[in-house]
Amino acid sequence: MRIHALPRRTRASRLSMFTVVALSLVMPATFLISDSSQAVEPISLGAADGFAILAGGAFTNGVDTNVLGNIGESSGTVTGISQTGNSYVPADAEYTQAMTGLQAAHTAADSLFSETTAITASPTTFTPGSYYQAAALAYAAAANLTFDAGNDPDAVFLIRTDGALSIGANATVTYANGASADNVYWHVAGATTIAADVDFAGTVITNGAISVGADSTVRGRLLSINGAVAVGARSKIFSYAPPVITLSASTMNLADADSYAILAGGALTNGLDTNVLGDIGESSGAFTSATQTGNSYVPADAEYTQAMTGLQAVHTAAESVFITTTVITASPTTFTPGSYYQAAALAYAAAANLTFDAGNDPDAVFLIRTDGALSIGANATVTYANGASADNVYWHVAGATTIAADVDFAGTVITNGAISVGADSTVRGRLLSINGAVAVGARSKIFSYAPPVITLSASTMNLADADSYAILAGGALTNGLDTNVLGDIGESSGAFTSATQTGNSYVPADAEYTQAMTGLQAVHTAAESVFITTTVITASPTTFTPGSYYQAAALAYAAAANLTFDAGNDPDAVFLIRTDGALSIGANATVTYANGASADNVYWHVAGATTIAADVDFAGTVITNGAISVGADSTVRGRLLSINGAVAVGARSKIFSYDAVARAQAAQAARDAEAAAQAAQNAASAAAAQASQNAASAAAAQSARDALAAGNALDIAALAALEAADALAALEAADALAALEAADLATEAEAAKAAAAEATEAEATAAAAAAAAAATEKAALVQQQAVAAEAEEVRVYGPKSEMTFAPTPSLLEAEITPPLENVVLQIAVVPAGPIAGGDASRAAQY
Repeated sequence: MRIHALPRRTRASRLSMFTVVALSLVMPATFLISDSSQAVEPISLGAADGFAILAGGAFTNGVDTNVLGNIGESSGTVTGISQTGNSYVPADAEYTQAMTGLQAAHTAADSLFSETTAITASPTTFTPGSYYQAAALAYAAAANLTFDAGNDPDAVFLIRTDGALSIGANATVTYANGASADNVYWHVAGATTIAADVDFAGTVITNGAISVGADSTVRGRLLSINGAVAVGARSKIFSYAPPVITLSASTMNLADADSYAILAGGALTNGLDTNVLGDIGESSGAFTSATQTGNSYVPADAEYTQAMTGLQAVHTAAESVFITTTVITASPTTFTPGSYYQAAALAYAAAANLTFDAGNDPDAVFLIRTDGALSIGANATVTYANGASADNVYWHVAGATTIAADVDFAGTVITNGAISVGADSTVRGRLLSINGAVAVGARSKIFSYAPPVITLSASTMNLADADSYAILAGGALTNGLDTNVLGDIGESSGAFTSATQTGNSYVPADAEYTQAMTGLQAVHTAAESVFITTTVITASPTTFTPGSYYQAAALAYAAAANLTFDAGNDPDAVFLIRTDGALSIGANATVTYANGASADNVYWHVAGATTIAADVDFAGTVITNGAISVGADSTVRGRLLSINGAVAVGARSKIFSYDAVARAQAAQAARDAEAAAQAAQNAASAAAAQASQNAASAAAAQSARDALAAGNALDIAALAALEAADALAALEAADALAALEAADLATEAEAAKAAAAEATEAEATAAAAAAAAAATEKAALVQQQAVAAEAEEVRVYGPKSEMTFAPTPSLLEAEITPPLENVVLQIAVVPAGPIAGGDASRAAQY
């Protein structure tokens, strides 16, 4: 049973009240008592409901505090946090209204009696109702508090104490059967202390101070009418449940930070020969002695600011992702897709192998979170299985990240802490810290994307302007007596003496030196990007077939060792031997070239120092950042090239960037070939000239024949044209003569007809008969005159011939003797007698 709304004044008054209740059990009386099964109603916070932190005093916080909800406090100096909500101070109306609501809630909670039991030993399991403990509530480290709602989603839990509330480190809260942090209230008379790494739930309502340790999460509110509130680094105060975010590639969207290999709120420091693929953003602007493909930015650049905004957003998103697989406790080494969380630090031993198995899902995402630090031991490696990709692996680290030396690491580190990478390590991912510094060791590689696949070939190992150098040093060159060098020399001191050299010498001030160094740096990077095509070596083998070899440890060859390069009858075979350590060749060691191998195609890519002892017959081009030394009486058939190191060559040693004998033979062969080519060209020119002359003679003869034929054809064509013209003229003349005669006959007939018309019929008949006879006679005469023409001119082209013909009334027959072939005759015909009618002008028409 519960007594409603009986105000609590003092312990004495409360004791008297309970005495009255006890008496009611033995004395007849009537009191207003409710059923104990009635649930506690939620406590109204009024305007304070939207606040995650509301303090009458000041609010202080460590770095990377994350707050969901409004903040109200007296100092107005809230900094270094990620907040979703607004901040207010006592001068703001919102602050005043929130404080009014908090005071009302405090009074309401103070007025409720224990509904179930008065507690005395800080229980850890609660069912719905109101609980009261007079003494302080204290929970040990790693305690687990359970709130069981009994399947009532509206169940309310009120825990009150007249003392302090303390929650030990690593304590946790479990919600059972529908319980919600929104319905859990802690009414505390004294101070509230929540230690580090605690998962706490509920709204604290108090007049005292509140403190939360580092890396803790409060799913509720911290509300103090008069006290101060202090929240440790990386803690989260969520007044409401963060949105449920499912892990995916889009969840982990880095936005403008995606292109960065290194993004640091602090400074970036690096050792020699660091190789970075991707942009760099850091505070110092002093990134040096490295090879970078990408851009570099500092806080003053807009690109840096935009990248930091993207980093902060994904940092918050990663914290909001729900655990989809398991809460881990022992730094597992095998991961399937999903989100993992370990409260303690993640620590992996030296030579550990971490495996990411995507289960044949190329889009699988892995998120590994820790509220502590991340450490990866030396020589640890990562294996990608069944389609996993480093692009989809994310490490969300609350503390510092330490990657030791010689580690093959994968994934993007997202943190607020410092990041360090040891020497000779490779990070296939990104190093992103909102506030921390980043340090990268010598010869380490930070690749934000997969480097292009480069196949080993002679063109891959293109030395460009460094090809002509026998010695190229970023440092100084020193040498003993009687040193012999075939090839150019580039070094910093300009003091190369007491030697025989075939070639030129340059110093850093010379353009040739700078160009050669550019070529050397390019081939140095290319050699690092070549994929291993044969074997990862571990014991400094002495026999090599074509391909690329890699040994993490130093390469060491004993005295008198024999190294054999076997090209397999391929004169273009290339050999690349790489080490992340030093290279040492013992005294009297030799090199054998087999089956077409050439020293020109042997390359040694050395991270450390190179030491070639005395009396060594060495082959190949050394490409390094370190120092190079060659002992006395040794021969190097190749090149000694160091980007930053010094080179020392012993007395009587020979550094031949090319084979002098072979080059001389090749030069002579080239000259012989040039002479043969010139002779062939001369012979060809003479033959061409003769052929041209013969062709010209033949062409001239043919032209003459063609011209003669053309002349004959022209004559024939001219005669044909003349004949055609004469024939047409004759035809027109005959037609004209016939037309005239016909016109005369018509005229005479008309005259006779007229005369006949005037005469008598008899006379007309006689006249008509006479006219007809006259017409007949006239027609016969005209026909005789037309055919009685004779040829007055005969033109014959060719041998002279005679032509005779006999005119007949109907046919002109002609005979030519002797017979002619291929001739053209032109005949003009004129009448032999006078033209009828006496019109001499008509003669032209015949």
